[in-house]
Amino acid sequence: MKVAGLVLAGGRSSRYGKQKLFERVENTPLFMKSVLAFQESQVSSFYIVTNQELADKFRPYPVICESSAYRGPLSALYSGMVALSKKGYSHILLLAGDLPRVDAHFVNQLMGYIEQFPGADIILPEHNERLQPLHAVYQLSCLATLTELSSNEKSMRSLYDKMNTKIIPFPNDSPYFKNINYKEDWS
Repeated sequence: MKVAGLVLAGGRSSRYGKQKLFERVENTPLFMKSVLAFQESQVSSFYIVTNQELADKFRPYPVICESSAYRGPLSALYSGMVALSKKGYSHILLLAGDLPRVDAHFVNQLMGYIEQFPGADIILPEHNERLQPLHAVYQLSCLATLTELSSNEKSMRSLYDKMNTKIIPFPNDSPYFKNINYKEDWS
C-alpha cells in the first residue's frame, strides 16, 4: 500500500471575499494545517493541487496544477489522480486546504481504515449526518470512473455513488471537519 496525500487548494474563495488559504491561523497560513497533518503522519508524500495562478504561492511544496481551473473538487481530484497514477500510489488521501483543526491523528485514523477495509474504493467520513468527500481516501481504482465523470460532472456524489464506498461515522463533536468558508467561520 502506497498512499499519497493531496491538499485541495485551487478554489476562488468567493464566499470568503479573498483568498482564504493564506489567512493566518496560529501564526501559519491556513493551508499549512493540512500540510502539517501530512508531514506529521504516516503519509510519506503529499502534493498540493491548485491552479496555475496560485501554484507559485505554494512552493517549495510539490504542486500539481489542475487541468481545468475552478471546476471544483471532482476535477481537482481527477488532476491529482492522473498525475499520481504514474508514480505507483495505490491510494490518495484527500484533505481540503481550509481545515484549521485537521491534524496527523485524523490522517493516521484514515490510514487505519485503509487496512481495515481493503476492498473499499472510497473511505468516506460522515460527520453530523453529512458525508465529507473532501476529507476522504480514494483508491486509484477510481480513476477510470473519474475519467468518465470529469468532463461534465462537478458533484463528488457522482463518484462515490458509483464506487464501492465505505462510510465511516465520526462523532458529532469531532473538530476535523470544520472548514472556513466565510470570515465569520473563525469564531
